[in-house]
Amino acid sequence: MSVTMQKMINFHLTGKRGDDEVADGPGSNACPALLVPYRRLSELRYDFPLVLLDDAASPAFADTLSGIFNRLIRDIAPEGNAGEQLRQHILQLEKRMRELASDGVDWSLSKLWQDAETSLLAERKGPDAELLGNSFATARFAFNVEGQVVNCDEQLPARLLQHAYKAIEAKRAKQSIGKIELLIIKLRNILQVDDRKNGASQTPQQLKKDVGKRYKESFDFDLMSEILKDSTPGNRLPDERRKRIKAALAVLESQRFFTPATAGRNRKGRGQYQFIADNLSAALKSYEERLPQMAELIKAVSIAELECENAYREETHSAYFTRFGPQALTPEDLELFPPYLICLQESECNARDMEHLMEISSGDLPMKVLMQVTDALTHRSGRTLTAPGNAFVLQSTASNLYRQCKWIRKGLEFDGPAVFSVFAPRNDGATELPAYLIAAAAMESRVFPAFSYDPVAGPGLADRFDISSNPEVASDWPTRELSYEDQELQMVVEESAFTAADFAVIAPEYCEHFAAAPKHSWSREMLPVADYLKLANSETVERVPYVAVVDGDNFLRRFVVDDKLIRIVRRCRERWHALQELGGVNNSYSAAALEKVPAVPVAPTVEVAPPLVTEEAASVVVEKQEEIEEQQPGAVDEPYIETPLCTTCDECTKRNDRMFAYDENKQAFVKDPDAGTYRQLVEAAELCQVAIIHPGKPRNPGEPGLDELVARAAAFAP
Repeated sequence: MSVTMQKMINFHLTGKRGDDEVADGPGSNACPALLVPYRRLSELRYDFPLVLLDDAASPAFADTLSGIFNRLIRDIAPEGNAGEQLRQHILQLEKRMRELASDGVDWSLSKLWQDAETSLLAERKGPDAELLGNSFATARFAFNVEGQVVNCDEQLPARLLQHAYKAIEAKRAKQSIGKIELLIIKLRNILQVDDRKNGASQTPQQLKKDVGKRYKESFDFDLMSEILKDSTPGNRLPDERRKRIKAALAVLESQRFFTPATAGRNRKGRGQYQFIADNLSAALKSYEERLPQMAELIKAVSIAELECENAYREETHSAYFTRFGPQALTPEDLELFPPYLICLQESECNARDMEHLMEISSGDLPMKVLMQVTDALTHRSGRTLTAPGNAFVLQSTASNLYRQCKWIRKGLEFDGPAVFSVFAPRNDGATELPAYLIAAAAMESRVFPAFSYDPVAGPGLADRFDISSNPEVASDWPTRELSYEDQELQMVVEESAFTAADFAVIAPEYCEHFAAAPKHSWSREMLPVADYLKLANSETVERVPYVAVVDGDNFLRRFVVDDKLIRIVRRCRERWHALQELGGVNNSYSAAALEKVPAVPVAPTVEVAPPLVTEEAASVVVEKQEEIEEQQPGAVDEPYIETPLCTTCDECTKRNDRMFAYDENKQAFVKDPDAGTYRQLVEAAELCQVAIIHPGKPRNPGEPGLDELVARAAAFAP
């Protein structure tokens, strides 16, 4: 064993460097080797920036800039060469908008378009500028989207959740507001009709005032007063009922949970209650303090409904409503009120906050909690929330939030508590990598895997718990191709796993757990972290784990990982295994049950001579096969893409770049159908803007949720 190798083993075991030969850890410009192709995000079309849509009537509350432009191009650009110039001009505009949006300034979509258009036209002269301007004018005429443009950064989770919450609650509150307003109008009408039965309202002076100046000369108000007094019945509302109606009306007009237009003048300067907070204890305190007012409002609504139907019975209802209080509120009653949205930073939460979080997630409180995590390797909330309970739970990273919009909506609309645990890296400039890439790496490395739990999705865990958003859900770590030049300048391509140790390279606080290995010391005793973790304890002697890193000068280097970080990586893998169990992947109970099933004896095979096939029959078979393949590449059950129709939107390749790839014309094809899951095939087909992906039939009969996936894939059958 070389002296350098011994020093690397010592560092791995102790975390201490003996001298300069085992150098310091990676710096802020270092990048895990597998992330290098994605470092320049401005050159890629991906999910960001997002647009938080202003259109209240739209079922979606957010869209991607690339998705908006894909639809714009599809709507206005003619197919083929006739529309190529227009397509290219619009894509140039989108690229410039993406560049401008990366500066961290808040943009509206219209302002971003205007500035991008102005800057591009300023760079052109003569006929080129005129052609470009004409294309922009054509696109602008068809463009009808507006909203706030946001990037993947530390502010994204709260901004997206609050925007979605307001959009959803604005629609849901219309029912409650409409119900309260209608009851107010009806109760006022009852009192107004009763007031008309009062003699004071039938005097000539009052009648003249009620009719107005326009008709004051047309009537004999003295005679009218006499007629009304003789014809009006004297049955006035009983004092107790009138008092009850006025009390209910006062509660409906003064409540602060909603702001009906008809109640505005009676609010006496008091504002509407706020339901978005950044403090868990304060939100719970507000909820407890408002319970009596909630009970009073429900009581007033119930009394008003009975009075409007003339169905209130003193002997039956009075005793009940006298005792009515917060303890009488039902889940159906609570649905009338807006839920609370509390946006928290995990780093600022204390033990009491975590207790409150468990109290909310295990109870029926109308709370939606965003727990934002900035240290993904040691976060607490994910470990707390993996046990299913009564709450809707969604865990994801900021980079993946747009793809989780369906689950965000489900959680916000869920009639009960919901917890959103989201990793978003700090904007502290500690690393040169963009926040999107750091967040995506956290999910890719199993440091912060995505999952969702919907308590009402079905009767069993298989229906409720979903981990399909993660790459390669059946594996410990996702693998990708790593390409580099060796010492002889030969291209080397090898499969490499992306582990939690690779993610730690871009977390500055974990720099001390790495030491650079001199290139002359690289040997077979150095193992990638994923391979090292597969060894038994006895096999790790004289072996050291490493990660492949590209430095600021674009050189490939190896960094030895100390044992403390290896233990953290193992914990990440164990947590991932626990999620796999809940998600029905590599389930130990199923494996144990299968082992107990007795083997079925296999019947002996009998060799049968194949039938003779004439040359004429064989040619017919070949012609038929060629006809099928011409209509549909490959077998009927095989997945395929209508490659010539591909618009290069990147949706499928971003989903799984080992399953999908581009040809020399930058058009997509199915590279390896076994490099991912059937779910990824189906979701890629659903995401495809031109619907040219055909998932075929499932290749793995043991994949979870196949019945649902096959039903969804039917829409894309040839």
